[in-house]
Amino acid sequence: MTAVGGLAAYLAAGQVSAEDEIPDNMGVSINFSAFPWMAQLQEWAGGLQATCLILVGICAVLGTVMFVAGRLSSSQQVQKVSATILLWAFIAGIAIAVIFAVLVWATGFDLGFGSASGMLDPVVA
Repeated sequence: MTAVGGLAAYLAAGQVSAEDEIPDNMGVSINFSAFPWMAQLQEWAGGLQATCLILVGICAVLGTVMFVAGRLSSSQQVQKVSATILLWAFIAGIAIAVIFAVLVWATGFDLGFGSASGMLDPVVA
């Protein structure tokens, strides 16, 4: 039953009229600990993020070393390839950070990189 259908059935049952306030909580709440595998999935998500960021870091270091080697040897082809590697590593790093930040924001999961509840809090000096 959809939310609109549930509301229509609620109104049709005569429990509330259309002029009354509709309660905010209709008895459904999100519980991420309802299944025993949720904690394991949470750990896997944090591990996957860490693995991806480490691989991106390795690519960035290799791209930088290749770029310096290409400059020292005056190889334009190596410089082009290394610049492409650095660009893709930068894009991948941003994509990974954004995807997992949205996941933490939407679910409240703590993926092992600090408190999920305090991520968007302002920094107090």
